[in-house]
Amino acid sequence: MKLQDIKQFLKFRQKFTKREWHEINEAVRLQENKRADQIVLDDSDIYSVIIRLNNSNVLELSIDEKLEFFEKVGSELDIFNQE
Repeated sequence: MKLQDIKQFLKFRQKFTKREWHEINEAVRLQENKRADQIVLDDSDIYSVIIRLNNSNVLELSIDEKLEFFEKVGSELDIFNQE
């Protein structure tokens, strides 16, 4: 996340009153909670989410962190030993 992103977000928030912002957040939270009860993520789902976040540059990983992560994924999912 960059400083400019935060500034833009704060400027965007000014479009809403405190009450409106609370209502938006509450509506989103309730929907997320409702859906979260229906979703069960396994390890491969979690890895897919992390890879997607990394590819979209939301998650900033160093080269060493990426190598460590992919090594762990490969080991835990046993993708290197499959025939």
